[in-house]
Amino acid sequence: MDALPAFGGIRLVMVTGAGTEMLSAVKNCLTGLNPDARLIIRATDVNTRHALVTLCDKDTQCASMGCYPDNERSISDLARAVFAADNITVEPDGLSILTERLGADRQASRSELEKLTLLAGPNGSLSRGDIEETLGIMQPLCWTSYLSRCSQEM
Repeated sequence: MDALPAFGGIRLVMVTGAGTEMLSAVKNCLTGLNPDARLIIRATDVNTRHALVTLCDKDTQCASMGCYPDNERSISDLARAVFAADNITVEPDGLSILTERLGADRQASRSELEKLTLLAGPNGSLSRGDIEETLGIMQPLCWTSYLSRCSQEM
């Protein structure tokens, strides 16, 4: 963090990992932070009371911003809002498929919903089949379903 960029400007360092594992390293970084350097930390196991968040909030050179994955309700609310803008109706089974398969990344979820909006068109409708076909098979295949499929094909 002390090294300056070769061509001037600001040095940007991005770190991703478990907050608990990074705590001591971040403490060391903050003690001698170069004013022309920025450290961006993406910690996977933290909440608002985690020691890493507390450290960043108390230090004058640091800040924290919570980014949490969506849950089923927030995905459902997002889908309803996106579809309502174009007056698109969705089968209840289709909405449950969306809440199962989306949510790890808000931007990716929104992108998939916009793709479905284009497919349905204004005042259109989406069936479970439309949604499954558009999203593809994203759920893990378990051995029992694999064996069941194999036995049906024989």
